[in-house]
Amino acid sequence: MGYSVETMALYQMMQSQGLFKGVRRVVDLGSQEMHFGKQDTTSHPYRNIIARTVEAMGGPALSEADLNILSDRSSVKGFYELLGMEYTALDADGWYGKPFDLNLDSVDSADRNAYCLCVNAGTTEHLMDQNNAFKIVHHLTRPGGLMLHALPFLGSIDHGFFNYNPNLFWALARFNDYEMLGMWASPSGTASLLPWNSEIAAHMNLPMGSSKGVGIWCLMRKRHDLDYCVPFQAGYEDAQADENLARYNYVINGQLMSGVEAIRINGQKAALETFGGRALLNELCRRIAARIGIHR
Repeated sequence: MGYSVETMALYQMMQSQGLFKGVRRVVDLGSQEMHFGKQDTTSHPYRNIIARTVEAMGGPALSEADLNILSDRSSVKGFYELLGMEYTALDADGWYGKPFDLNLDSVDSADRNAYCLCVNAGTTEHLMDQNNAFKIVHHLTRPGGLMLHALPFLGSIDHGFFNYNPNLFWALARFNDYEMLGMWASPSGTASLLPWNSEIAAHMNLPMGSSKGVGIWCLMRKRHDLDYCVPFQAGYEDAQADENLARYNYVINGQLMSGVEAIRINGQKAALETFGGRALLNELCRRIAARIGIHR
């Protein structure tokens, strides 16, 4: 996907909110480049936003010659170096760093909790092992660090293996106790980020073609130095058998907790109307069996 006008606009907003304070090390999933070349018809007319973003973030003024080089599909490493940030790219192609297979590799111990910002700008949709990819993001990011995902949402037919829905990011945040800082929709060709809410979907038509679509952008903060928790989709968690639920963990109030314990604690606080009929029946049977000494 690369860095585009939307990326620069979001970075300016993050800078204005103080989110780049203390950001010194950045890691990218993918060999990312600045997509402001003439072939990048949406971003190219706005390439001066690169210079404005660099200045807004405390970097130097760029000459026209420097901007020409930086904007035309150069590695984003040059952008971060202007801001005094150390930059690493992880990708199987090894174009801008040591080759790293996001499907099969694990994060080296030296890189765990090492980065202030981890960016997934149009990379993980091309991977088969989605869980490993999100685990890698978690392990790379330091507690207090930021995780930015910019991925296909609607359309983008055959662009990658996967498109993404908002509920995935909410599930990642809930299981791992990430702080959700923002979610946006970005229709292709509009150079815009629309703060996401479910009402927006009613105004969107499904675009067709591999280069036409709506992207989803999500910015989260990792709050704890705890292991990655695999998310399970909301609405189905309490329908799991206890022996399966016990294989999952949640981060609740900064503590790692088993799925069985977490669901029961949360269930005690939830109204009955929020539970499905089958889940209520299963829980009733479990409690009756426990009362009369039958283990289910």
